[in-house]
Amino acid sequence: MTKDANAAQGGAWTLDRLERLLDRYGADPAAWPASERPGALRLAEADPVARGLMEETARLDVVLAADIEPVAVPDGLRSRILAAAPAPGRQRPGRWFGLIAALWPFEAGWQPAMALAASGAIGFVLGLSGISAESTGVSFDSAVDSLVLGPVVIGESLL
Repeated sequence: MTKDANAAQGGAWTLDRLERLLDRYGADPAAWPASERPGALRLAEADPVARGLMEETARLDVVLAADIEPVAVPDGLRSRILAAAPAPGRQRPGRWFGLIAALWPFEAGWQPAMALAASGAIGFVLGLSGISAESTGVSFDSAVDSLVLGPVVIGESLL
Protein backbone atom coordinates (compact mmCIF):
# COMPACT_ATOMS: atom_id res chain seq x y z
CA MET A 1 0.00 0.00 0.00
CA THR A 2 1.42 3.40 -0.90
CA LYS A 3 1.94 6.16 1.62
CA ASP A 4 -0.90 8.29 0.17
CA ALA A 5 -3.29 5.33 0.08
CA ASN A 6 -2.37 4.59 3.71
CA ALA A 7 -3.13 8.19 4.63
CA ALA A 8 -6.43 8.16 2.73
CA GLN A 9 -7.59 5.13 4.70
CA GLY A 10 -6.73 6.64 8.08
CA GLY A 11 -3.33 4.96 8.42
CA ALA A 12 -0.56 5.89 10.80
CA TRP A 13 0.09 9.57 11.27
CA THR A 14 3.50 10.92 10.36
CA LEU A 15 5.00 14.38 10.68
CA ASP A 16 4.82 14.78 6.90
CA ARG A 17 1.12 13.98 6.90
CA LEU A 18 0.50 16.39 9.78
CA GLU A 19 2.49 19.10 8.00
CA ARG A 20 0.38 18.65 4.85
CA LEU A 21 -2.80 18.89 6.95
CA LEU A 22 -1.55 22.06 8.65
CA ASP A 23 -0.52 23.59 5.31
CA ARG A 24 -3.96 22.96 3.86
CA TYR A 25 -6.25 23.78 6.78
CA GLY A 26 -4.24 25.74 9.35
CA ALA A 27 -3.72 25.02 13.04
CA ASP A 28 -7.38 25.15 14.11
CA PRO A 29 -8.60 21.55 14.52
CA ALA A 30 -12.16 22.70 13.87
CA ALA A 31 -11.13 23.51 10.28
CA TRP A 32 -9.71 20.03 9.69
CA PRO A 33 -11.76 17.25 8.12
CA ALA A 34 -13.54 15.29 10.84
CA SER A 35 -11.94 12.03 9.73
CA GLU A 36 -8.43 13.49 10.11
CA ARG A 37 -8.88 15.28 13.43
CA PRO A 38 -8.49 12.45 15.99
CA GLY A 39 -5.28 11.01 14.51
CA ALA A 40 -3.67 14.40 14.07
CA LEU A 41 -4.50 15.43 17.63
CA ARG A 42 -3.10 12.15 19.00
CA LEU A 43 0.16 12.75 17.11
CA ALA A 44 0.34 16.35 18.39
CA GLU A 45 -0.14 15.17 21.98
CA ALA A 46 2.49 12.44 21.70
CA ASP A 47 5.22 14.15 19.66
CA PRO A 48 6.90 17.44 20.70
CA VAL A 49 7.97 18.10 17.09
CA ALA A 50 4.34 17.82 15.99
CA ARG A 51 3.32 20.25 18.76
CA GLY A 52 6.00 22.64 17.49
CA LEU A 53 4.59 22.39 13.96
CA MET A 54 1.11 23.18 15.25
CA GLU A 55 2.38 26.16 17.30
CA GLU A 56 4.31 27.51 14.31
CA THR A 57 1.25 27.15 12.09
CA ALA A 58 -0.91 28.84 14.75
CA ARG A 59 1.47 31.84 14.77
CA LEU A 60 1.28 32.01 10.98
CA ASP A 61 -2.53 31.84 11.15
CA VAL A 62 -2.54 34.84 13.52
CA VAL A 63 -0.37 36.85 11.14
CA LEU A 64 -2.49 35.92 8.12
CA ALA A 65 -5.73 36.73 9.95
CA ALA A 66 -4.47 40.09 11.24
CA ASP A 67 -6.43 43.09 10.14
CA ILE A 68 -3.81 44.98 8.17
CA GLU A 69 -4.45 48.65 7.55
CA PRO A 70 -4.32 49.57 3.88
CA VAL A 71 -1.49 51.84 2.84
CA ALA A 72 -2.55 55.37 2.01
CA VAL A 73 -1.88 56.19 -1.63
CA PRO A 74 -0.74 59.74 -2.32
CA ASP A 75 -3.05 61.89 -4.41
CA GLY A 76 -2.25 61.79 -8.10
CA LEU A 77 -0.07 58.65 -7.92
CA ARG A 78 -2.33 56.68 -10.24
CA SER A 79 -2.40 59.46 -12.83
CA ARG A 80 1.41 59.88 -12.66
CA ILE A 81 1.95 56.14 -13.19
CA LEU A 82 -0.44 56.04 -16.13
CA ALA A 83 1.15 59.15 -17.66
CA ALA A 84 4.62 57.58 -17.44
CA ALA A 85 3.52 54.30 -19.03
CA PRO A 86 3.92 54.03 -22.80
CA ALA A 87 0.70 54.27 -24.72
CA PRO A 88 -0.36 50.99 -26.33
CA GLY A 89 0.36 50.88 -30.04
CA ARG A 90 2.18 54.20 -29.94
CA GLN A 91 5.24 52.88 -31.72
CA ARG A 92 5.04 49.80 -33.87
CA PRO A 93 8.51 48.35 -34.34
CA GLY A 94 9.62 47.17 -37.73
CA ARG A 95 9.79 43.50 -38.58
CA TRP A 96 13.51 43.11 -37.88
CA PHE A 97 13.49 45.39 -34.86
CA GLY A 98 10.69 43.32 -33.34
CA LEU A 99 12.68 40.13 -33.87
CA ILE A 100 15.80 41.64 -32.33
CA ALA A 101 13.77 43.01 -29.41
CA ALA A 102 12.32 39.53 -28.81
CA LEU A 103 15.78 37.95 -28.78
CA TRP A 104 17.42 40.75 -26.72
CA PRO A 105 14.75 42.36 -24.51
CA PHE A 106 17.19 44.59 -22.61
CA GLU A 107 17.51 48.34 -23.14
CA ALA A 108 20.81 48.73 -24.99
CA GLY A 109 20.60 46.44 -27.99
CA TRP A 110 23.48 48.18 -29.75
CA GLN A 111 26.08 46.84 -27.26
CA PRO A 112 25.80 43.13 -28.14
CA ALA A 113 25.43 44.05 -31.82
CA MET A 114 28.69 46.03 -31.70
CA ALA A 115 30.48 43.21 -29.85
CA LEU A 116 29.37 40.75 -32.52
CA ALA A 117 30.43 43.11 -35.31
CA ALA A 118 33.83 43.77 -33.69
CA SER A 119 34.57 40.08 -33.20
CA GLY A 120 33.57 39.40 -36.81
CA ALA A 121 35.84 42.21 -38.05
CA ILE A 122 38.78 40.95 -35.99
CA GLY A 123 38.26 37.42 -37.33
CA PHE A 124 38.05 38.72 -40.88
CA VAL A 125 41.26 40.75 -40.53
CA LEU A 126 43.15 37.85 -38.95
CA GLY A 127 41.92 35.53 -41.66
CA LEU A 128 43.19 37.88 -44.38
CA SER A 129 46.53 38.45 -42.65
CA GLY A 130 47.66 34.89 -43.31
CA ILE A 131 48.67 34.23 -39.71
CA SER A 132 48.39 30.53 -39.01
CA ALA A 133 49.64 28.12 -36.40
CA GLU A 134 52.32 26.85 -38.78
CA SER A 135 53.68 30.33 -39.53
CA THR A 136 54.08 31.14 -35.84
CA GLY A 137 55.80 27.88 -35.00
CA VAL A 138 53.20 27.01 -32.37
CA SER A 139 51.24 23.82 -32.68
CA PHE A 140 47.52 23.77 -32.09
CA ASP A 141 47.90 21.49 -29.07
CA SER A 142 50.42 23.73 -27.35
CA ALA A 143 48.28 26.80 -28.08
CA VAL A 144 45.28 25.15 -26.46
CA ASP A 145 47.43 24.03 -23.52
CA SER A 146 48.65 27.60 -23.05
CA LEU A 147 45.11 28.93 -23.12
CA VAL A 148 43.79 26.35 -20.69
CA LEU A 149 46.75 25.78 -18.40
CA GLY A 150 48.64 29.03 -18.83
CA PRO A 151 52.21 29.38 -20.05
CA VAL A 152 54.57 26.56 -19.10
CA VAL A 153 58.05 27.63 -17.98
CA ILE A 154 60.94 25.23 -18.41
CA GLY A 155 64.23 26.71 -17.37
CA GLU A 156 64.42 30.22 -18.83
CA SER A 157 62.08 29.77 -21.80
CA LEU A 158 58.31 29.74 -22.11
CA LEU A 159 56.68 26.91 -24.00
